[in-house]
Amino acid sequence: QGCLGPGELELARQLLLRNLWALDDSCEGLVRFFYQQLLAGCSISRSSWQQRLQAVDLDEVAGVAAKVQLDTSFFLLPPGGEWRP
Repeated sequence: QGCLGPGELELARQLLLRNLWALDDSCEGLVRFFYQQLLAGCSISRSSWQQRLQAVDLDEVAGVAAKVQLDTSFFLLPPGGEWRP
């Protein structure tokens, strides 16, 4: 599906899962995790998040990506560089 293949999806999945379980390494991480859930009005355990992440496939990612609308563009220039249209 576009530029995203099974390898990239698995790499992203593993990164998210590591971050999810690394929350135990700091109280701040746990507080942030549960506070964000509170703000979003949901309550999902970390094991449920893990199951959901493992179930995501390329078609689901492509479906969500197709709904993204670009609203801002940035041009990165080298230090001291000038923009020339």
